[in-house]
Amino acid sequence: MTFSRVPVCVLLLLTLSPRANACDGAYCGRLDQGSCGNACCKLEWTFHLPAETVMKHLNQSIQEGGPDGSYKASAMYEGGTGFADLTPFGAPASFIGQVVRTTRIKKFNDTLNFALYKTSDETTKVTAFSISQIGGALGDDGQNYSNLEELVQASGLVFTEETVMGCPVPEASHRVKRRSIGIAGRKSSLVINSK
Repeated sequence: MTFSRVPVCVLLLLTLSPRANACDGAYCGRLDQGSCGNACCKLEWTFHLPAETVMKHLNQSIQEGGPDGSYKASAMYEGGTGFADLTPFGAPASFIGQVVRTTRIKKFNDTLNFALYKTSDETTKVTAFSISQIGGALGDDGQNYSNLEELVQASGLVFTEETVMGCPVPEASHRVKRRSIGIAGRKSSLVINSK
């Protein structure tokens, strides 16, 4: 039996061409398989800075469209866009924030949420969460992790990171892994704890 030219050409095209739905950022590769019933990623960042300083850096990047212009600050219930100050209300979190990112390839929207907790005068923990808005996103090709990582890297701040849920480190489940990340000419220790 011989194959016609069309099926062979189609097979070659599919094999050699990049995936049309692939994440294309520098931080792709932390694929989630529906940890939240849809693709998501939840990280915890620790900064040795006051919560207001961290919020201002993140919010400045968001208000400028993020590192690639694809991030849009959401309207906050408390007023304004991007981040809201919860300190007057005595809430556990000092600041909360939300942004929608439009992915570069397929133009899907993902929602990113942030809660900043003051753990001391000079230390802030940030819970950062990204979820695919499109229903049926069982696999995200690492897009949700990339959404968060690109934004925090653009802040220029030094931080440590722990994976809380979803977006596992490839081939590193159930162990802690350290690596250094250069941030705007500086280095930080990135702690990845995939549970």
